[in-house]
This record gives sequence, C-alpha cells and structure tokens, in this order.
Amino acid sequence: MDMYRKVRLACAGGMSQREAARHFNISRDSVAKMMAFSVPPGYRRQAAVKRPKLDGSSGIIDAWLDGDQDVHRKQRHTAKRMFERLRAEHGFTGGYTIVKDYMRGREMFVPLAHPPGHAQADFGEATAIIIGGIERKAHFFVMDLPHSDACYVRAYPAATAEAWVDGHLHAFAFFGKVPASILYDNDRCLVARILPHDRGAKDPAGTSPEDAEVADLASREYDKLARQCAAEGRDHVRFLTRLVELGLIDRERRRVERRRVERRIKAAKFPATKSLDSFDFKAIPKLNKMQVLELARCEWIERRENVIALGPSGTGKTHVALGLGLAACQKGLSVGFTTAAALVNELMEARDERRLLRLQKQIVGHKLLIIDALGFVPLRKTGTELLFALISQRYERGATLITSNLPSDEWTETFGSERLTGALLDRLTHHVHILETNSDSYRLGQSRSRKAAPST
Repeated sequence: MDMYRKVRLACAGGMSQREAARHFNISRDSVAKMMAFSVPPGYRRQAAVKRPKLDGSSGIIDAWLDGDQDVHRKQRHTAKRMFERLRAEHGFTGGYTIVKDYMRGREMFVPLAHPPGHAQADFGEATAIIIGGIERKAHFFVMDLPHSDACYVRAYPAATAEAWVDGHLHAFAFFGKVPASILYDNDRCLVARILPHDRGAKDPAGTSPEDAEVADLASREYDKLARQCAAEGRDHVRFLTRLVELGLIDRERRRVERRRVERRIKAAKFPATKSLDSFDFKAIPKLNKMQVLELARCEWIERRENVIALGPSGTGKTHVALGLGLAACQKGLSVGFTTAAALVNELMEARDERRLLRLQKQIVGHKLLIIDALGFVPLRKTGTELLFALISQRYERGATLITSNLPSDEWTETFGSERLTGALLDRLTHHVHILETNSDSYRLGQSRSRKAAPST
C-alpha cells in the first residue's frame, strides 16, 4: 500500500509512467494499474469457478434454500445438514467445504432503512490514547443518527452507567433535540440481567454489581420519574440528571449495607461461611425443611426465642447453624459463634484475668449466640457454672442456638449435675424450636461414595 501511494504521488508530481517504472523497479503495466485505480482493485476472477462435483447438485441446494424461506429459522438447513442430505439422498461424492462455500455465496443481505429522527448508541474502546506521556485505554460513548450520518463521540475513563447517561446529555445538547428512539446493544453497563425464555435470571459476564443495581433502579423508577418531571415541566437534561442522582444514592445505600453485612459476618467469627442454599435437605430427610426455612426469616431471634439442633455427628447441625447465623447477619442482627468447649475456656480465662463481667456483657449483647458441639467434651464444674450463668443472663434478652450430638435427657453427662442441667434446660426450653437430624452421617456417606467411585 505504501508503494501504491508513492507511485501515484510521483506521477501526479510530473514523473512519467516510464520513469516511475524505472525508478521504483516495477513494470509499466503495474504503474498503469496504479494510476487507473485510486485504491488497489484486488484480484478479479475472470471466469466462473468450476465445481465439477457440485454443479450437478447446485439446483437441489438452491431448491432447498428457497424452501427454507417459508419455515422457522431454526428449521432451516445448515451446511452440515445440507451435506448429509446430499450424500444420503443423492449420492453426493464431494466434500463438505464446497457445500459450505456455495451456501455462503448464496447469503442475502437486506439493506437497512433508517428513517429520520432515530438514533443508535454504544460504547467503544481505544488503547492508543497518550495522556501525560503514558498510553491509556479510553472508552468512547458514540451516538449516531444513521439517516443523516450525524455522529457525536465523547471519551471517558471507564464505561459506567454514569458515563452512559452523561454521554446522552452531551449528545442531546450537541444535536439540539432528543431522538424519537434510540437503539442500544446489550452493553455491560446497561444490562442488569439476561432473562432467557423459561430459565432463571443470569448475570452477564463482566457486569459489575454496582452497574447492575443502577440499571435495575433506572428501569423501576423510569416511568414514575418521567411523569413527575413532565408534570413539573422539566426538560430531558434535568430528567436524566435526577435519574442518575437517584441511582447513585441507591448505589451508595446498597454499598453501605453490604459493608455492614460483611462486618457483622466477620464479627460473628464463623469457622466457614455457609448458607442454607447449599444445604442438601434430601440427604437429611428427617430434618424439617419448612421449619428451617421459617427460622431463616429470623423472627424467632426478634422474639428472643431459642433453637436446639439435636442429632448424631455429621448430620448437618453445624451447617444449619451457620446458615441461620448468616441469615441473621443479612437481616442486620449481631451474631456470635463459638463451640461449647471454647466458650467455657474463654469464660474461665476471663474470670482468672478479672475481665469476666466485660466478656459476659459482650456476649449477652449478641442478638443471636450460637453454641456448637455441646456434649462432645464433658465440662468441669467451674466451666458448667459459668456457662449456666451466661445462659441465665441471656434468658429472654437474646436468642440462643445450641447444637448437640446428645439428646437433652443425656446432657447431665456433660454438665455433671442433674440439678444444674434441669435449671439450664428450663431456661432454654421455655421458648424453643427443636430441630432433629437423626439420620446417618452425611459426611460418612460422602466418604463412602468417594471410596466406592471407580478411579479415572
């Protein structure tokens, strides 16, 4: 292409074609072609392509393709299907590629009609933007009026919802009017979620949660805000500005709430973050699923009631406790998680270090206290008394969830005192929900399944 340009400039400057051929060491025919066409014409086929194996079947292919115009697009012939039918029904001996190339040559293109007053908008990228001597990537908002080919372009550091709306504001001001309609692509900063037919919602790859939330709010509030601005006589600029402000306020509110939930989860000191969505209720059929889901609404915590989950080891008690604790954090409630042995040890250490009252006040302040694995280790008398005192302090002041591998009538083995055990159960069972997971160990079943599975 560079040679093409140099030859044309030389001849335009007065050099003859003979001199140009000698100077650039090319033939005079090449110079003549360069002067005859402003751009390289490329290769031009002089005769039709001969396809000896396909020519006898081209009429059949044409007939099938013509018939495809009257059926649904998903029922039309693909090149592979066409090739298979030709071989099976007409003894075709050619290859798949020539059938595919022939069908590609039959493609039809319908010219687009662009009536006046309508626009198209999209984002593009450029990576050769130099700012301060540093190469940076820029995102370009583009709005085009196809009927007149009028175009507006504005660069932004990122393709966000705010940049999208700001680009509209400047484009409308540039054109002087608002288009009757605007055609959009599925841009990541616009599409909150894709809803396939008969399928659940699915987030598109690369869509940030913040932009999705702004788009969600815009779709919900668009009509309401449009009517309000129309009643107040506000123009499109003020309408879009208020829509963006509403989205930004809602985004900040959601961001603050997410941070609060994250802080509550961290303060709860869960050994792992597990939700009830990942719990396999089918593996523990004796567990009442509807009761667990009802508890996940956390109304029992507001009523300062208790939950006791009983069942053998490995039947999902801790998972359920973690799931209910996570649900409480998401509801804005403070949660504390510990095991019975760890809690007793912490209370005894606090007593020895003369900070027991401060620790008790901290634990009593939790809206929900989860005590896991009660009954695995017998407790000493001092530890039992401290645990009893703590639960007595929380009685009707906060909700408590206890998991145990022992039925309640065997808790005396853990606490060592029948009198103390009775008093403890009296406080726990006054307002209580019992969850029973009396099934075979889920973890043991999973282990056996892995061992029985053939190695690959």
